[in-house]
Amino acid sequence: MRTTGFRLSLVAAGLSGSLLFLNGCDPQTRQTVENGIITASTSLLAAVLQAVIALWKEANTSTTTAAIMDVAARILA
Repeated sequence: MRTTGFRLSLVAAGLSGSLLFLNGCDPQTRQTVENGIITASTSLLAAVLQAVIALWKEANTSTTTAAIMDVAARILA
């Protein structure tokens, strides 16, 4: 978990540094780059959230299925 935070810090520092680097550029170019970064980060966050929700649903379903099978085994025994 600690390395993930460090990696996120590096990414944030890199992005903020690139935005500072673009400060002297043409406003249209800067806006295009900023929009690209925003779009990419939004897409990445959406994909991560969808994966987490899918994993949660899968874990929840398998737990429910195991509980149903356990109860059914007790009833039939």
